[in-house]
Amino acid sequence: GASLDEGGEDFELHYQPIVRVSDGAVYAFETLVRYRHDGALLTPARFLDDVSRSGNMQRLTEVILHKALGEFRAARLAYPITVNVSPEHVGPALISVALQSLSDTGSSPEQLIIEITEDALLRDPDAARPVVAEIRDHGIRVLMDDFGTGWSGLSSVRDLVVDGLKLDHSFVSRMSSDATAMAVVKSVSMLASDLDLLVIYEGAEDAAEMDLLARQGVGYVQGYAVARPMPMAATLEWIDGLATDPR
Repeated sequence: GASLDEGGEDFELHYQPIVRVSDGAVYAFETLVRYRHDGALLTPARFLDDVSRSGNMQRLTEVILHKALGEFRAARLAYPITVNVSPEHVGPALISVALQSLSDTGSSPEQLIIEITEDALLRDPDAARPVVAEIRDHGIRVLMDDFGTGWSGLSSVRDLVVDGLKLDHSFVSRMSSDATAMAVVKSVSMLASDLDLLVIYEGAEDAAEMDLLARQGVGYVQGYAVARPMPMAATLEWIDGLATDPR
């Protein structure tokens, strides 16, 4: 908690690229937060519960938004960033925090994509939907994360309250060994195509998975097969490497 009061210097951001399955073109970078403690870099599983219990989740979201938008602006990167928002913070304050972050960093709404889980829309759909609608009215895109793990996803798609879906990694990782998982991947890619929704396949770990996804013909992919989450310096090196990528 203390480091958040001091401006969040102990929190570091890593970025993971999201690329088009057909040709590897970059769509955006997901922002992933790490916490530096006693020389070690901790992943969210190790510290988010503590942040949540201490009532600092909204402040952390604020720190992440400012820092990520600021880092991309300073590096003159035009790619959008995606930022995860926990279900309990899909409320009116999110709108003001997002707009303030854009304003403070001189960024445009197109540079920010908010990711909310299916769970956030399921928990209190009547409260979440107007918030999501207003965020989108400001030109900020919204993706539904963990799609396929809950039951609210299809109704949210039916009502078109989001710009796109991130298909949960549990389906992508089982594609080659599980006919049901493969059927879900195929049907979600068709659904996205028919409804003009963006689809991102999460968690592709090897070339075989990339190949299966490329056969869908539509959508984007994120996972170790593309790149691991990287700090800003490595992200810039990775982007520089794209120009020489033989693909």
